[in-house]
Amino acid sequence: MHSIESSEHQHRTIIMFDMECFTNNTNLWYQWIKTLNNDDMMNISTNQLGGSFSNGKPLPFDSRLQILAMSLNGYRPCDISRRLLVSHGCVSKILAKFNKTGSILPGTIGGSKPRVSTPLVTKKIYEYKMENNSLYAWEIREKLYHDKICSRDNLP
Repeated sequence: MHSIESSEHQHRTIIMFDMECFTNNTNLWYQWIKTLNNDDMMNISTNQLGGSFSNGKPLPFDSRLQILAMSLNGYRPCDISRRLLVSHGCVSKILAKFNKTGSILPGTIGGSKPRVSTPLVTKKIYEYKMENNSLYAWEIREKLYHDKICSRDNLP
């Protein structure tokens, strides 16, 4: 067994392993069960409202549906947050995404968006570097935009 120290101001942490919960009720020490297969472990924390979350993981779809349904029934985001034990920021982001895109599905986790350079863009970058080899990437992007080679949406 391996333990991790925590300050008493941090949230309670629950460790799940093969559907068994290990938690600390004193908020002073967290117990971490070390096994051969750490893939079965998931670190779940408790937010200030008492709800559970896994950092970096999207809110489950059924919770997203509840947020949307409550919003459509006239509940304010702060009331939704308190009732579902989900942070106000999370509720607001989901509702903002729904208002903007019509979707409540989570986005991708991590990674970067693929950037595809056309032959013209590649040629222009080469020309800019021939003129001034010490250009920064942001300066090249500004030149591509200023010269109307790219729009703000498709800058490399």
